[in-house]
Amino acid sequence: MPSSGHLNTTLWPCIRLVGEEASKGKCPVYQKKQAISYLHFLLLARPDLHVAQGLFTSKSGVMFLFGIGGVGVRNFSVRWNSKELYKLMYAFVYRLYDPGDFVDSSYVKIVPDLKKNVVTYTVQITEVNGVKVDITGLLPIYASSPFGTRTHILSNPDSNVTVDGKPLTVLKDQLCLVGTRFDEYSILKWVHNPEKVPGVVEAVHHELVKIHGDYRESRQKHRIGLRQTGMPFTSISTAGHMLEVVFDVLEGSSFLLSVFCVLTSFAVLRYLRFERRVLHRDISKGNVLYFEDSSADATSDVRSGGAKEAGGPEGLSLCFIKFLLGER
Repeated sequence: MPSSGHLNTTLWPCIRLVGEEASKGKCPVYQKKQAISYLHFLLLARPDLHVAQGLFTSKSGVMFLFGIGGVGVRNFSVRWNSKELYKLMYAFVYRLYDPGDFVDSSYVKIVPDLKKNVVTYTVQITEVNGVKVDITGLLPIYASSPFGTRTHILSNPDSNVTVDGKPLTVLKDQLCLVGTRFDEYSILKWVHNPEKVPGVVEAVHHELVKIHGDYRESRQKHRIGLRQTGMPFTSISTAGHMLEVVFDVLEGSSFLLSVFCVLTSFAVLRYLRFERRVLHRDISKGNVLYFEDSSADATSDVRSGGAKEAGGPEGLSLCFIKFLLGER
């Protein structure tokens, strides 16, 4: 496993096996939980893995651990004097070098950059016409819920891949429950029909990625390609810009919803509710992103609408802080 120089550490995305060795000074139950937690972190760090492998060893024997994305942890223990141990260990190690269904084969390349302490991926997508396209230089920017609705967001703002003439700069992989009434791609398409709504990110690609295992009946792996990306709220460089974003968040814009996926605002939320009949119910600080370049998205800061539904404001408009300041 590659080491990141003087730090004498290994990048998590370059790790395939994690584990814990029992010691006399610690509680065995705690140490087992510690070993399981490593599987949690490994699945967060490795969007290409369907299954993460781990070991917990003690004087009495070894526990084999398997973290299954979207499901949880499976484990079984074998004593050191078991006649079956060598066969199990051989199979376990074999899967480390030939993971088979344990990995997502659409992640075709992993490139570690030890100087920057990051890893980028090349992911192969399949377009509607069956053509396979490689998206290079994708940097993981978000991961959550490895044993639930597992979500990974990868971004390359400089990607030269286009779908129907629109740039694809973000990929979102998510294990969604089967049989839900709506999916995110359909909602985004609905939002931008018949015209594009300012402040809401556009989806340019969607496919279902093949997965294996006992969870395929309950979950599907959705992959969405998005046109726009942004930066975390915590990366804002000046107090002035931060106050502008705070104003927009409180009074009317700069919210990114669906975890780095829907750039919108309270004004936009009202617009979506009354004009598109879409209600967003997952607003949190982790969903706030922004972009500085006013030319990044060719939309105006003010748009008038005619929300005539019951309770809807007449002539609803979307107004952003840059317009109010006279800067756009």
